[in-house]
Amino acid sequence: MIKNVAFDSGGVLIFTNNFIDYFIKNLLENNIAISKTDFLDSLSLAESGTKKLSEVYKNIDGFENLWIEALENNAKYNFELLNYYKNVLAKRVDAGILSNVDSILAKSGINKNLYKIFDSVILSCNIGYAKPCQEIYYEYLKKVNLPPEKVLFIEDKQEYIDVANDIGFETIHFINTQKTIEEIKKIILN
Repeated sequence: MIKNVAFDSGGVLIFTNNFIDYFIKNLLENNIAISKTDFLDSLSLAESGTKKLSEVYKNIDGFENLWIEALENNAKYNFELLNYYKNVLAKRVDAGILSNVDSILAKSGINKNLYKIFDSVILSCNIGYAKPCQEIYYEYLKKVNLPPEKVLFIEDKQEYIDVANDIGFETIHFINTQKTIEEIKKIILN
């Protein structure tokens, strides 16, 4: 029986609508040249806690504000799934966030408000591991004090689902909200 649901945030509970492309375009419009590939490499290091984006891009005035602005101008909550959690799931199971995020975006308003809703929050930037590294999944299990078969993990990236399955989590590959809610009902409400 499932006792906990671990949600990914970006792509599941928050739709980010290509905010990285928006961010790169915004920099270019301000005559700051940065390649998307280089930025994604730096972001990957930042999500795992290895480097801070603010250190990598310290030469860009207002970098943190531009990065947060890119997210907040392009992201929206998945209210349908959040309301389903609040009105149905929260009465049956605990839930948390298991997400890759850099330390700047972790402090953004949209994310901080989301984190308040959940019982447990494991963020890659805070623990030094990012999905698909198995350690981040084990950190979540330790935090909720449950074996993997008691946790349902909902994620939009198949690679991360595969690792969770290997560990023993029950999983749902998020494709769209309605399909995810139907799968949750089959797993938890039956």
